[in-house]
Amino acid sequence: MKILSLFFILMLIGCASTTQDADFSKIFKEKGYDGAFILYNAQSGKYSFHNEKYVKIRQTPASTFKYLNSLIALETKVIVDEKEMIKWDGKKHSYENWNQNLDLTRAFTFSAVWFYQELARRIGKERMQKYIDAVGYGNRNTGTKIDTFWLDGSIKISPMEQMDFIRRLADGKLPFSEKTMQTVRNISIVHKEGDAVVHAKTGLALRQKDVIGWYAGWVQKGNKKWFFVLMIKEKGRPKNIFGDRKEITFSILRNKGIL
Repeated sequence: MKILSLFFILMLIGCASTTQDADFSKIFKEKGYDGAFILYNAQSGKYSFHNEKYVKIRQTPASTFKYLNSLIALETKVIVDEKEMIKWDGKKHSYENWNQNLDLTRAFTFSAVWFYQELARRIGKERMQKYIDAVGYGNRNTGTKIDTFWLDGSIKISPMEQMDFIRRLADGKLPFSEKTMQTVRNISIVHKEGDAVVHAKTGLALRQKDVIGWYAGWVQKGNKKWFFVLMIKEKGRPKNIFGDRKEITFSILRNKGIL
């Protein structure tokens, strides 16, 4: 499989139909966030943006890396399937949903860091690096700590690279078996509305000067798909950042008649 480099992705942006969308900007302004939004209509081949200047800048992926961590864990068989339980080690976390034995489905839904740290340790640095290179994920830097590199700023990915990765996952064009990709597509479903199915993953990077919030995924209606990547950037930690990521995204999707 030919890997799309950042340069080639940006060439695609230049060749595809692109629009700076005033409606996106209005929603961001109402919520008071700086950041970016990308919407890609797979039917028309059209990209729409808010704040296009940010789409090329790499940021810490935080929990959006759980897409890839899940794929690698399943492909390497460090976890049998989405139902295999990993035992909680008893360490108390601030999110009560984390304080229990979890399987892959619930760990993805709850964004349980400890669960994915255990998966990363089982995968090991060599295999993790192999698949990150094969996918061409961001800057491909796994740092020195196998269980924190997606949180500590080692690996970084731009919103446009996130878009490319999500599209290849949805379209079955990543270097994993179809069974593995379908499992991850299944566990990423967050909402159903009529004939629309929404797949998404949040991310919140807190270990740097600016807080980076993500919401990345796609909407599928039959054979039709719309892909989205939200990245918000804030100094400090706004108290509503958890809900606002989803609210901004769903407002845009409804505004455009996708939901």
